[in-house]
Amino acid sequence: MEIISLSETQRDELQEVANIGVSHAATALSQMVNKQIQIGIPRIELIPLEKTIECVKSEEIIVGIFLKISNEIPSYSLLLLSQKSAFTLTDMLLGQPSDPKKQTITEMDQSALKEVGNIMICAFFDSVAELLGTTIVPGPPSLAYDMPAAVLDYVLIQIGNVADQVLVFDTNVKTDKEETFDIQLFLIPEPKSITTILEKIDMSGMKEKKPMANIEQLNSIQLDALKETGNIGCSHAATAVSQMINKQVDISVPSIKIKKIMELQTTLTTFSEYNQKIVGVYLELTNEFHGSILFLFPYQSALILSDLLLCQKPGTTKELDEMGKSAITEVGNVVVSAYTNALGTFLKTTIMLSPPSFASDMPYAFLEKITNILGKGATHALIFDTIFKGENDLFKSYFVLLPSPQSLDTLLNRLVSCIENDHGDPVTDQYIESLSKI
Repeated sequence: MEIISLSETQRDELQEVANIGVSHAATALSQMVNKQIQIGIPRIELIPLEKTIECVKSEEIIVGIFLKISNEIPSYSLLLLSQKSAFTLTDMLLGQPSDPKKQTITEMDQSALKEVGNIMICAFFDSVAELLGTTIVPGPPSLAYDMPAAVLDYVLIQIGNVADQVLVFDTNVKTDKEETFDIQLFLIPEPKSITTILEKIDMSGMKEKKPMANIEQLNSIQLDALKETGNIGCSHAATAVSQMINKQVDISVPSIKIKKIMELQTTLTTFSEYNQKIVGVYLELTNEFHGSILFLFPYQSALILSDLLLCQKPGTTKELDEMGKSAITEVGNVVVSAYTNALGTFLKTTIMLSPPSFASDMPYAFLEKITNILGKGATHALIFDTIFKGENDLFKSYFVLLPSPQSLDTLLNRLVSCIENDHGDPVTDQYIESLSKI
């Protein structure tokens, strides 16, 4: 059988496909455990089948969830976890406290692991199949629990002599409580399936991207179109927040700044009012547009917002308690959802969001924590000034979009098309019409 070696271009294309698949898997897992879940950018290798054992990270007992994929890309998929990682995951799934003395995976644990493995594998490959313009049909999952060599032997017996190479995706999972564990996803395709995958990537046009515009050199019309996504989103958000508190609230976007990631700390320090704490809600963006988004307040503004949301007299809140944090997290989720709906309309795509998370700290520590979780690989931040106005309230907040490099490219090409098409499509016309009414 012919052994295929990946070129640098093919590896980059597979990496982009894998990034999308991992984002979908993270969203699926987040929804299952009702927690913020981040899955790191996967490392990809194409190796001979006989060297699979050398890639397994754990030398102790592991858990493998295995299923067959049929249709246009017949293959097999194997998700591997160390025993410790399996314990962490089952505790999250079953809502039970971790037990450091636990040594055995119970039948309930095995059932939960098969379910989550099945959902994560299917979420990963469904998104990949959609991107490549094909479909997959997954079979029922099986579980093996043993030493690495025994687990792989079990899988290879199921496969038989139909594969000679393996695609390995190495990544890690992190929760909002800083729990981390590694996972490995093995795609074991039948020989012709690797060729099919690479051909479909070529056919999808991933090689034929337009040259990326310079984000720092957008003209006034492009910036207006980009700013208008914020205005439309904030208009919807203001309506939602007004309904939440039964009071009139206006949220506007007076300006937009574009900063390199390395400049973001200085911006946040200036924003934080004499180097005081900042408060933020952060979420991950998935589906066809990837990145992360932050909704930030100076600490004093967060206290004002807490009083507003909880219908308390201004000045009542001196420190944010759990109720105040929960209220701010909810309004952050509402505002971000409204903005991403507007952005998705502009980009003619659907943007999915992870569950929201809350953070509060000094600017440097806040940014360090957030960038360790979100925005990996982002080169620029799009910063929207947002102003909240109530009956007696006036304060500023920041809305920060950190798109992945590929998604930044998508956004820029869409902005370029605004000029090339002379605003000749209904979506852009809607934005320009809305802009004229502000």
